[in-house]
Amino acid sequence: MARTRSQSREPGIEPRLVHRQARTVGGGTVRDGPEAQQQLEPLPEGPSEIGDDDGRQQSAASEDEEISDADSAPIETYSQTELQILNPVEMESNLEELNARARKLLGCFKTRTGHSDELQSLIRESQDPDSRQRQKADDCRRALEDTRAVFTRGGEYLKLDTILRALLRKRSQQPLPKVSRPWRPDDVICKANLAILVHTIMTQSFGEGLVDDLVSLDESFPSPFVVGFTRPEVQTQTGYSALVKATFEFALNLRTQLLVGMLDPNISQNAAAEMIQNAMLNFNKNHDDYGDDMEGILSLQTALSDNSHAKGWDMLDPHAFETNEYADMIMQRAKEIQRLLFSDIENPFDDASGSLESGLIKLRERFPQERFRRHLLRWTNSRLSEIDSSIKRLGGIDEIVTALEDEIRQRLENPDAYNDEHLHRAASPSLESSALATNNNAPPVPASSTKIPARPSVLFRGRPSTSTAAPTPATAREGPMPNTAQNDIQVDDDITSSAALTQDRPRLTGKLARANEIDEQERQKRRFIDAQPNGVRIVDDLLSSQPALNTQEQVSGRHEIEIDPRLDGDVEDPTDDEGFQTDQRNFASHRPRPISSAAPSRTPAPTGSTQPGRRRRTPELESPNKRQRKNPGQLREPFRSTGDDVIDSLNMANTLTKQYQAENRTIKPPKGRRPWGNDEVKALLELIRDNGPSWSMIKRIDQGRGNSQLLAQRSAEDMRFKARDMKVLYLIAQRELPENLNLVALGKKEIEKLKKNKISYEQEPQRSRAYIPTLSPRTSPEL
Repeated sequence: MARTRSQSREPGIEPRLVHRQARTVGGGTVRDGPEAQQQLEPLPEGPSEIGDDDGRQQSAASEDEEISDADSAPIETYSQTELQILNPVEMESNLEELNARARKLLGCFKTRTGHSDELQSLIRESQDPDSRQRQKADDCRRALEDTRAVFTRGGEYLKLDTILRALLRKRSQQPLPKVSRPWRPDDVICKANLAILVHTIMTQSFGEGLVDDLVSLDESFPSPFVVGFTRPEVQTQTGYSALVKATFEFALNLRTQLLVGMLDPNISQNAAAEMIQNAMLNFNKNHDDYGDDMEGILSLQTALSDNSHAKGWDMLDPHAFETNEYADMIMQRAKEIQRLLFSDIENPFDDASGSLESGLIKLRERFPQERFRRHLLRWTNSRLSEIDSSIKRLGGIDEIVTALEDEIRQRLENPDAYNDEHLHRAASPSLESSALATNNNAPPVPASSTKIPARPSVLFRGRPSTSTAAPTPATAREGPMPNTAQNDIQVDDDITSSAALTQDRPRLTGKLARANEIDEQERQKRRFIDAQPNGVRIVDDLLSSQPALNTQEQVSGRHEIEIDPRLDGDVEDPTDDEGFQTDQRNFASHRPRPISSAAPSRTPAPTGSTQPGRRRRTPELESPNKRQRKNPGQLREPFRSTGDDVIDSLNMANTLTKQYQAENRTIKPPKGRRPWGNDEVKALLELIRDNGPSWSMIKRIDQGRGNSQLLAQRSAEDMRFKARDMKVLYLIAQRELPENLNLVALGKKEIEKLKKNKISYEQEPQRSRAYIPTLSPRTSPEL
């Protein structure tokens, strides 16, 4: 549920709307036609955002003149216009909802085993607009779009830099914090982009529309070949992942499908060679060496001669592991595409009129669309697990949102302290192939990654004071010292020891952090052994004026007593060494404190019975008006007439009702267990497939069959328990679930059974499962 706030942290400024016509990079209009579109007017990107009224009017007038002269580009991301229209308070409030809806959409494309037959079935259902799986995915996508509109207005995918700049209220060109922080919502943004990516590719057929989406995807994920190699401080990439090899293979297949979709059999050979070079390689023609009229085929052949021409090679980390191997894979893929495309042309340099139709067919057979989608599903599941693990490592989505709120509040209260934060960045280590080195969203990991759990007493009321104090330094025991100085030294020593203990302690969040803070405050408090000027003295000795305590009633421990007024003058003032010197006072009579001994007691035995006292029950007095107890086996009461017909009728009805209720309570027929038959199981699975897990509806449909009903002996509750048992059997056997059986919610006992068999199972909360989707039955029931 999205969080709500009563007040905004800053006043909202509404931008003005102007009419513009969007144009593509090539100069032509977009496909929607020449009709005007409402676009947002860009704001000046200078250091000052809000000027005086005259400056605004002049700026607006100059922009209106510019717009009237020529068409302007549509709204783009990273612009001040988009930052102006985004509402940081709404973005902060909807961050949890964005995470939940993206997770729900990705759940529509999550596979359990990852086998080829399961992936093929999921791909086929996603391509069918009438399938239940496709309709569910489309509904989740529409719900995600409503939340996505809060975070971006200039593209299909979410841009992390724009979102961070809007959340941190960095309207101008101030630098963003590049160091890994636990409050950064990078994982949530990556999850939303991943959901949009997989839905777009899985639900659209390869054609002109999907090629445009792939082009947009390729622009949103710059240099996908090096998405796992770029340094975090160079550029914050939307698809950054520690799965270097898997991400590289997916990016290579994505670029291959983009190229195969853009190739056309009617284009020339030089144009096809230029498309291969632009998609896979990065080679600039040197006019001094090759001339101005260098053909596309010759340029491609020259670019394939060196691995350094692989696209994105200049952005690769030179310290990364096996970068040459990945660059070689790029070159091998480009050579394979060239070989298949020009396979039916004997000499592409001489024969410029050859057809590419047969070569394009071979190319599409070599790189089919179904295999690319299967690769996409496998990589998506791995990437989703990586994102969820990162969010869990940070404490969960609640901890991320709470830390983000605290960070924003601190920045708003003290904005000048964060102007030069890019100058104090910690040096980022060189990237390696490990997960910790390549994850730019993970918090700083200490030497010991094991968290120190806190006891429940620490979480709620703080840790109790320790029984042993910290050792006193040698300098504090050499000679007499005033009380204040001694106490200060002891407190400083406690602080030093606690700091040394917590120096290497992992960083705690949430309740553990608050409990640790309370613990440190308790450690720094002064000990009870300090001098107490107004304290009450506690004496362990017994005076002669006091009677001896009874042995049976004596309570162990110290007792507070009153000192004899005659001895008040002999009491010395408390000193620093109080409690460590010998008592030199002389009392009139002194009675030593009785000491318990292990020897048997010699006290005389008490008179009376030696049996231990038992609790006796006082006999209850007989009441003269006590109601006579009825016979518990008597079910029928004698009817006593009152003489009034109306009252007798009511009393008769009351008596019969009591008899009927008593019979129902006492006489119950034995209920035996009736095993489920194959016909009943088959009928239940078919009803679940056609109507979903709505047990009352299934029961009514079965009852409407008349004499042919198969589940007449089964109640709705029996059907629910049987469906749970069948789902557990399928999950433990790792077999594909029958249709709609995955919608059956398991109970606590069934989930524990899966955990005992080491089967991971996730289930939405009960409030999310309260809504059961209405499914149109395939066949109407026979009435």
